[in-house]
Parts: sequence; C-alpha cells; structure tokens
Amino acid sequence: MPKRKASKYLYVKAWNTITFRGAFHSKIEQARAAKEKAPENAMYKDEKGVWITYDDITSESIRDKLDIQIQILTRGMPDIDLKRLGFD
Repeated sequence: MPKRKASKYLYVKAWNTITFRGAFHSKIEQARAAKEKAPENAMYKDEKGVWITYDDITSESIRDKLDIQIQILTRGMPDIDLKRLGFD
C-alpha cells in the first residue's frame, strides 16, 4: 500500500479523532498549532494554554489508540488478525 503524504501536526488530528471531534475542529487546531509553532507531536492545549504532546501521555491504551490513528493517517488501515479476535 502506498504511503500517504504526511501533513503537519498529525497528532492533533489523531487526538481529535480518538476524542470524537470533527475534521473541521481538527483543521482549526492544526492551523493554530502551526501558527503558534507548537511541537510537532502536540495534540491539544490544556486549560493553562500549554500544548500537550504525545510524550506527555502516560496511559498505554491512549498511546496505543494514537499510534493506530497515526498509522492510518500515514499508511492507511493496519492489518488486523480477525481470527485472533474471534472471527472466522
């Protein structure tokens, strides 16, 4: 499968996907991150106005979800072993 062109601030888009925000909100946040020169792995701004990055996330399950979204955004859908999940 061909690789997709990487855009800036994919973690913003991945975060907005796993938190069920729309594409429009994601584009606004990506533009804000670019304007403010946020770190490349920034995801969102907290209530104090500090950019939270992927490195700040300590939950393994959240990091796994973000990793899957980044893979989808850069390479397409990951291969899933349906038999391992109980499907024939």
